[in-house]
Amino acid sequence: MCEVNSENFERIFPEMCDVINRAEFIAMDTELSGLWKSKEAPFQASVFDTLPIRYEKLRKNVSAFTMMQIGLSMFVREDPSDIRYLAYTYTVYLAAPALPTLNSVFHCEASSLYFLSAHGFDFNKWLYDGVPYLTELQASELERQLDFRWDGLISMTVWQFMRSPCFAVAEWIGGAAIGDTILVEEAVIQLGAWDSFLHFALREMFPNVWTKATPNGQVLVWKVTEEQRRELMKDGKNLRTICLEFQGFTRVARLVSASGKPVVGHNCLLDLMHFFDKFFRPLPEKYEDFKEQLNDLLPCIYDTKHIALSMKKDLRCYNGDAAASLSGLHAAIQRKFKGKLLCPKIRHAPGHSRYVNGGQIHEAGYDAFLCGSVFLFLAHQLVSNDLCCRLVHTLTVQDMLRCLSPFTNCIKIPCSYLCLSGEDPPQAKPSQVIVIGQPPPSFFQLLCKIGPHMVQPQGQHRFIVTVHSKHRIKELMAAAMPNEGLFVESYSVWRHTRLSTAVLWLSGIVCTSSLFWLITSHFK
Repeated sequence: MCEVNSENFERIFPEMCDVINRAEFIAMDTELSGLWKSKEAPFQASVFDTLPIRYEKLRKNVSAFTMMQIGLSMFVREDPSDIRYLAYTYTVYLAAPALPTLNSVFHCEASSLYFLSAHGFDFNKWLYDGVPYLTELQASELERQLDFRWDGLISMTVWQFMRSPCFAVAEWIGGAAIGDTILVEEAVIQLGAWDSFLHFALREMFPNVWTKATPNGQVLVWKVTEEQRRELMKDGKNLRTICLEFQGFTRVARLVSASGKPVVGHNCLLDLMHFFDKFFRPLPEKYEDFKEQLNDLLPCIYDTKHIALSMKKDLRCYNGDAAASLSGLHAAIQRKFKGKLLCPKIRHAPGHSRYVNGGQIHEAGYDAFLCGSVFLFLAHQLVSNDLCCRLVHTLTVQDMLRCLSPFTNCIKIPCSYLCLSGEDPPQAKPSQVIVIGQPPPSFFQLLCKIGPHMVQPQGQHRFIVTVHSKHRIKELMAAAMPNEGLFVESYSVWRHTRLSTAVLWLSGIVCTSSLFWLITSHFK
C-alpha cells in the first residue's frame, strides 16, 4: 500500500497515471463521513421502495456527506503468458474544497465516525493532509476566479498563517543585497494546497525575490535580479498550476474514467454515487439520467457481492452472509483456492507491501485490494467452468470479461440488482410474517443480520416483519420454532388484519342470518 496525502500527491501522481494505463482492472472502495442524514422517511430506505424512489433517497444522503478516504487497487499482469498479477494499492485521504467562494458544508454521522475510529482511521491525516478535489463546475469556477482576482480566494483563516511570513519578508527586503536569503520560520505550519498560494503571494508582493520550499516545510526567500527572476519564472508555478493542484484527486478520477478500464467494487452503489458526485458533477435528479451518465463515465463496472451471490452454488465455499462481508468472502475464497494449481497469483508491487501480512479492514486501500483479489478469483472460476477457455493454454483478461458479461454493470441492491447499461430486472415483492408473543433477544439479533427490514407494531406482543426475500422468512420461522409462546407465520391480510377479520365475521353473520330467514320464510 502507498499512502497518499497532500504532501506526496504530486510526486506519486505520475506513477498512478502509468499504473492506471497498464492495469487490467481497478478496484475501488471509499470511507464516508456518514450514510443517513436523517431517520425521517424522505431519507431512510424502505423495503417497499422502487428503484427511482430508492435512488432519490440515496441522492439526498450522498449530497449531505463527504468522502474522507478512497482506496484504489490496480491489478497489472506481470506477463501476458501467465496469470500472475502485481497489485498497486493506494490509500488516499481526501480534503473537501475549502475556498471562500467554493466552501464545502457536509454532515458527519456520529456512528460512522465512531466506527471508523474503532478501525484505526487517522482523523488528523484527513484534516491536515487530505488531498483536495473539485467537481467539474468547481474547477471551472476556480479558473474564472483566478483570472479575475486570485487573492479573493484566500479565506481570513488562511491569511492568518500567511500574514506573518509576508511581514517578515517586508522587514528584511529593505536591507538585503542580491543573493541574500531569509528562512521564514513561521511558515513551518503546513498549509496543504495553500503552500502554493504562500509562494505566489510572496513573489507577487515582492518583485525582486524568489521562494523555495525546504524539506521540513519552511520557506526560503532570496533576493534576485530582474534577469534571474525571469529565468526562475520559466520553471516556477503559475496560477494554472495552482488550479491543477487544487483539483488534486479529481485528476486521478478523470484518468480512471478516460482509461475505460473495468472498475470493481463490493456492494458499491453508494461508492459509485459518491465518486460521481464528488469528482464530476452533482447527481442528476432522475434515476434514468444517473444510470446513463454514470455509464458514460465508467462504461464497465463489476460488483463482487452480486457476482459472489450468483455463484455461491458453484463454489460451495460460502453462504449469503459471508458474501455480504468483503473480508468474510475473501477469507472463504482463499480457503477454497489454497494450494490449487492454475489459479491467479497475486503479489504486491514494490513500494506497496504494507498488506503482505494482512491489513486493517475498513481502510479504503485494504478493502480495495480485497475486492480486487475476490474479483480475480471469481473471474478465474467462471473461466474455468467454460469448456472453450479450458482448452486454451493462456487465459487472457478478455476471456474473463467475456465470461463475466452477464454481470457487467449489474450493481447489488437488497434482494435484487440494478443494471446501469440496460433495463432493470423486475423487483421482487417484499415478504411478510406476523409475530405473536415475546421474542427472545436472539430473534432480534437475527433481524439485524438479515439486512433491510421493517417492523410494524400491531398491538401488544404482536407485530409484522417485512423483509426482502422469502428465504429470510424461513430463517425467522426456524428461529421461532424452539420458543414456546412465540408464534410466527406468513402474513395474510385476510387472516391477520383485525378489520378484515371483522369484515369476515360480519359477512358470515349476514350470510347465516339471510340463510335462516330464507329457510323460515319457505316453511311458513
